[in-house]
Amino acid sequence: MKKFITVLFLIIISLIGTSMTSFSLGIWMLKTSNTTFYYALIGFLTIFPQILFSPFIGSIIDRFDKKKIIITGQIFAALGSFIMILLYHLNLLKIEYILMITFMSSVANGFVSKAFYVSTASLVKKGDIGRAKGIESTAYALTTITVPIVAPLIYTIIDLSGVFLIDVFSFLISIAGLLYLNFNIKQVDKEQVSYKKDVQVVSQFLKSGKGLQQLIIFYAWISLVLGGLGILTTPMILGFSNETGLGIAMTFAGVGGALGGIIMSIYKNVKLPIKNVILLLHLLGFILLLFIIIPINIISVGILLFSFAFITAIMMINDHIFWQRIVPYEIQGRVFGYKDLVIKIWTPISYLIMSVVIDNLAKLIVKNIPVNRNYYPGSDRTFVILVIFSFIGFLILLVSYVIKWSKIFAGLDILFSQKRNQE
Repeated sequence: MKKFITVLFLIIISLIGTSMTSFSLGIWMLKTSNTTFYYALIGFLTIFPQILFSPFIGSIIDRFDKKKIIITGQIFAALGSFIMILLYHLNLLKIEYILMITFMSSVANGFVSKAFYVSTASLVKKGDIGRAKGIESTAYALTTITVPIVAPLIYTIIDLSGVFLIDVFSFLISIAGLLYLNFNIKQVDKEQVSYKKDVQVVSQFLKSGKGLQQLIIFYAWISLVLGGLGILTTPMILGFSNETGLGIAMTFAGVGGALGGIIMSIYKNVKLPIKNVILLLHLLGFILLLFIIIPINIISVGILLFSFAFITAIMMINDHIFWQRIVPYEIQGRVFGYKDLVIKIWTPISYLIMSVVIDNLAKLIVKNIPVNRNYYPGSDRTFVILVIFSFIGFLILLVSYVIKWSKIFAGLDILFSQKRNQE
């Protein structure tokens, strides 16, 4: 567990730098352009490439040294930030360059995150996976707390180039620590890469457990409807507040995520992870409904984001425990790679869909919903986002309630228990 925490700490250092860059770049983009689309497009390219190439990434990870993969990925990501520093100082930082560098960094970060994710099963005992994922979730949440507070301050004092420079140094510290650290991750046979064979391996595994394919389809739908919420939160808050208010609200979210991770790092006896996920989705749907009901200000939004992040952290850790318990270590990279492609691809797609809705349908939605606009502060864009949040909450409540009674999904918890008893 100590080596897992050390590796996690080093990766978190670089993640803080990257998150500060993304946060500051998003503010810069919203200020320099009068559209949500470019802001959403950067968010899209931050995650879409690593999802698109996740089967390829998974195949490589299963066959090669995961420590070297993590370090190489960080080197390429650091290079992207360094190039942006040069472009900014030369007054050449244009949207097309930002998009290309974001694409490259996304692929690099995909190798880092996937290699570390798979390494969990080797760095800790299987009985400690839940605790490890709780610690990991807490660390990521603490990043969410830190970045919204620090990034606006640094952005104001030393401008965007200073944020890029901090990002580069954070990568250098992380890389140096990983090079120095001696950690042995269990290796598997370096068989020749064959994507045709990989598809067969993944397909056979998913067919071996009744309900796994249906679970992935359900998660893909959740990814589509929930994915756009992340990209809409910032413009929603900036529609009635400023960067300071955004930082306060996102800090609430970070605290919620951290608390959820802490609870799961302590609680070890997860017996029905899929049932837990479905019940937690009920709560998420209810929280989203509240966005259109309660009076909106920084504190109320912060409390809702706290609750959302708290529940999401617990839900995701339950899901991680399920998959890392039932998937054999030697094929985890490939299974998780194809699983992520099918599920997570809908999140960046949702970014673009939501941005188009906000930019083109805002006036139409406001015009045709008979409400007292004085009850909802801020711009029309803020109001439309609140409507979308609540509509998605209603959909999630409806679908998760139906899924709750599915025998197929109940069978997945039985499969989990069987794998657990075999260890």
